[in-house]
Amino acid sequence: IYYLGDNNEYVMYQDLEGNHYLMRYNGTGGDITLPTLESNQTYTIYQYAFYYNDTVTGVTIPSSVVSIGSYAFSYCSSLASVTFEEGSSLTSIGDNAFYHCSSLTSITIPSGVTSIGNYAFEYCSSLTSIALPSSVVSVGGYAFSGCDNVIICFEAEDSSNITLGSNWNYYSSRPVYWGLNVTWEYDEVTGEPRPI
Repeated sequence: IYYLGDNNEYVMYQDLEGNHYLMRYNGTGGDITLPTLESNQTYTIYQYAFYYNDTVTGVTIPSSVVSIGSYAFSYCSSLASVTFEEGSSLTSIGDNAFYHCSSLTSITIPSGVTSIGNYAFEYCSSLTSIALPSSVVSVGGYAFSGCDNVIICFEAEDSSNITLGSNWNYYSSRPVYWGLNVTWEYDEVTGEPRPI
């Protein structure tokens, strides 16, 4: 175990194979940028790393993060924005990773992500838009259940090469857009997002 950050707020772990993990955050919150390792080594945000944290309002995830573990940000009630640095290495978002992040309004999944886990964004009730790149081949069951206001945009032309889990878009008459360039504009009156 080792620590990173100005106040050692990031608890890190390196296993015997040399893999690195962000295990826990012990900081004071606000808008934070996750650490970058020496030589830009990759790491995983481990399961439950930010579980039930109510102080973090925004998080910037560096390009060296390859995976977000199960429940990593679940119940982060103040988390309003998630930003991925350019050139992201992220490939997977685990089960329940952002479950019940009730303040999260929008997120653009970086190109290279192939899988989004079961319940990954369930009950993100403030989520209005999410853009999924063409690299996504699997969306887990109930991934967007309880996201009553979300517009979902797939860069892929259709779902023929994507495995969609049971009730992935549960109880939804919400629009799902296919084959768009994942660029959004916002209605001047309502503020609602729409793909262009």
